[in-house]
Amino acid sequence: DSWSRKDNRIRVIHQDCGGVSSARNAALDCARGEYLCFVDSDDYISNELCETAVGQLEREKADIVIFNAYKVDTSGNRLGQTEQLRAGVIEKADLLIALMQGRINHYVWNKVYRKNVFENVRFPVGRVWEDVAISHLLIENAQRICCCTEMLYYYLQRSGSIVHNVSAKALEDIFLARYESYMGIKDDYPVAGQAALHILAVAALNLIDRSLWARV
Repeated sequence: DSWSRKDNRIRVIHQDCGGVSSARNAALDCARGEYLCFVDSDDYISNELCETAVGQLEREKADIVIFNAYKVDTSGNRLGQTEQLRAGVIEKADLLIALMQGRINHYVWNKVYRKNVFENVRFPVGRVWEDVAISHLLIENAQRICCCTEMLYYYLQRSGSIVHNVSAKALEDIFLARYESYMGIKDDYPVAGQAALHILAVAALNLIDRSLWARV
């Protein structure tokens, strides 16, 4: 609120706590700019993220740019990187295969988007792994997608985060997200669909395994 009083480009949205998806959806509904960038609350970004990413979008006439990120601990020590990217345009089919094989991550925070790719797309409220559930929809809405090799984001690794807390509810949400991804791409992108089916099967086995252990 203090910053919004100093700079009229900053708008603060107040709402009841409804989780990550609810917060992101509220921002999407209010967004007025041409580009969208997501930053999780415990992460931080390079000073050059917006300039570099938007510059890449403009040069490539793309709708989505994917960039690299450092994994860091709570002291700021670098633990590795999240992606292995090659600069330039990537075809939708190749990107979907890479996503389903885990070579590129579904995260929305390692990308900058033109706002139009979120038309009619919102995050599922009340679920974790919400990025996985909608990534194929965003790719489908994009005309052109490119990659940037610069390290522009710092992804904090802590044991208590949602990603590292694999509860029964999380396993159910993961399975549902994998199922939605598979159903969304299997007809138009059969090779990526096969990769999606394999990872859906893993999600199903993990869910079944957790259910069996819960009965012991």
